[in-house]
Amino acid sequence: MTPKILLYMEGGVIHAASSDGPVEIYVADFDIDGIDEGHPHLTKFDGDDCLLFKVEADELPNSCALAEKTWRMT
Repeated sequence: MTPKILLYMEGGVIHAASSDGPVEIYVADFDIDGIDEGHPHLTKFDGDDCLLFKVEADELPNSCALAEKTWRMT
Protein backbone atom coordinates (compact mmCIF):
# COMPACT_ATOMS: atom_id res chain seq x y z
CA MET A 1 0.00 0.00 0.00
CA THR A 2 1.36 3.43 -0.95
CA PRO A 3 1.70 5.84 1.99
CA LYS A 4 -0.64 8.83 1.83
CA ILE A 5 -0.04 12.35 3.15
CA LEU A 6 -2.70 15.03 3.60
CA LEU A 7 -1.46 18.63 3.89
CA TYR A 8 -3.68 21.46 5.11
CA MET A 9 -3.09 24.83 3.46
CA GLU A 10 -4.64 28.25 3.86
CA GLY A 11 -3.30 31.27 1.99
CA GLY A 12 -0.07 29.52 1.00
CA VAL A 13 1.70 28.02 -1.96
CA ILE A 14 3.32 24.62 -2.26
CA HIS A 15 6.27 24.94 -4.61
CA ALA A 16 7.23 21.27 -4.81
CA ALA A 17 7.13 17.95 -2.99
CA SER A 18 9.91 15.38 -2.74
CA SER A 19 9.98 11.88 -1.34
CA ASP A 20 12.40 9.00 -1.01
CA GLY A 21 9.90 6.57 -2.52
CA PRO A 22 6.34 6.29 -3.82
CA VAL A 23 3.83 8.40 -1.87
CA GLU A 24 0.43 9.95 -2.56
CA ILE A 25 0.09 13.57 -1.44
CA TYR A 26 -3.21 15.40 -1.18
CA VAL A 27 -3.66 19.07 -0.27
CA ALA A 28 -6.76 20.50 1.38
CA ASP A 29 -6.74 24.23 0.50
CA PHE A 30 -9.09 26.22 2.72
CA ASP A 31 -8.60 29.47 0.76
CA ILE A 32 -11.53 28.89 -1.60
CA ASP A 33 -12.69 32.42 -2.48
CA GLY A 34 -14.03 32.42 -6.03
CA ILE A 35 -14.37 28.61 -6.30
CA ASP A 36 -17.64 27.50 -7.90
CA GLU A 37 -19.88 25.56 -5.48
CA GLY A 38 -20.18 22.80 -8.08
CA HIS A 39 -16.41 22.24 -8.37
CA PRO A 40 -15.81 18.45 -8.34
CA HIS A 41 -12.99 18.66 -5.78
CA LEU A 42 -14.77 20.93 -3.32
CA THR A 43 -15.26 19.01 -0.06
CA LYS A 44 -15.32 19.43 3.71
CA PHE A 45 -12.80 18.54 6.38
CA ASP A 46 -13.80 19.00 10.01
CA GLY A 47 -16.88 20.90 8.81
CA ASP A 48 -14.91 23.50 6.80
CA ASP A 49 -15.11 23.83 3.02
CA CYS A 50 -11.88 23.22 1.11
CA LEU A 51 -10.58 22.34 -2.32
CA LEU A 52 -8.83 18.98 -2.43
CA PHE A 53 -6.13 18.36 -5.00
CA LYS A 54 -3.31 15.90 -5.55
CA VAL A 55 0.39 16.84 -5.69
CA GLU A 56 2.94 14.64 -7.41
CA ALA A 57 6.15 14.15 -5.44
CA ASP A 58 9.49 13.98 -7.20
CA GLU A 59 11.38 10.93 -5.99
CA LEU A 60 14.66 12.42 -4.77
CA PRO A 61 16.06 9.99 -2.20
CA ASN A 62 19.41 11.82 -1.90
CA SER A 63 17.68 15.14 -1.12
CA CYS A 64 15.40 13.48 1.42
CA ALA A 65 18.38 11.75 3.09
CA LEU A 66 20.18 15.10 3.34
CA ALA A 67 17.09 16.73 4.86
CA GLU A 68 16.81 13.92 7.42
CA LYS A 69 20.53 14.12 8.25
CA THR A 70 20.34 17.90 8.67
CA TRP A 71 17.24 17.63 10.88
CA ARG A 72 18.93 15.12 13.18
CA MET A 73 21.95 17.45 13.58
CA THR A 74 19.82 20.29 14.96
